[in-house]
Amino acid sequence: GAAQVADGLAVREARKIVDMVEANALAVHLNALQEFIQPEGDRNFRGVLKGISQLVRALKIPVIVKETGAGIGAVAAKRLIEAGVSAIDVSGAGGTSWAAIETLRSDDRRIGRKFWNWGIPTAEALVQVNMLPSRKKIKLISSGGIRDGIDVAKSIALGADLCAGAQPFLKALDKEGTEGLIKEFDNWVEELKGVMFLTGSKNVSQLKRAKIVKVAG
Repeated sequence: GAAQVADGLAVREARKIVDMVEANALAVHLNALQEFIQPEGDRNFRGVLKGISQLVRALKIPVIVKETGAGIGAVAAKRLIEAGVSAIDVSGAGGTSWAAIETLRSDDRRIGRKFWNWGIPTAEALVQVNMLPSRKKIKLISSGGIRDGIDVAKSIALGADLCAGAQPFLKALDKEGTEGLIKEFDNWVEELKGVMFLTGSKNVSQLKRAKIVKVAG
């Protein structure tokens, strides 16, 4: 995580971790909001960007940077791209709120309640990052409130290359086991295909160019 990078996670240690699990990529998560609310949280984030840049230069695998529910906007994304990361997962507000989780863990919940819904919504984060001139240097990942194949389609139309989800799959697995999990994946695929059909998109590349209509209200 970012706190470990800020504390001077040595490149040697990172290499050891990567080699241990034969990783294809290394993801560094940014969780400043969670650490701020967490009773035992680490608020020292000085040197995070420098540490990420060092990891990028030292490792032979892609380095991914992801948020944890508060979103990554244009300013932060631009600096991460300049640091050389291969992918950014915006992980915007709208999904799991770690501020909420840490608030419920805390004896003093006053501060946590103030920041319960803090963050850049996933859709807004995607738009901001996708508009950067340097956007093509990275893969853009959408997560944070992705609940079905329609959300995946919306994310792609807003510029995402990949999407990530958790809650629906965990619920399906808990309720119906492996069969339920596979069924949930199949449902997402069918929903994505449905949006592509209804928008006249023959492939994902065309879906990325689909016209987006903003409906008020």
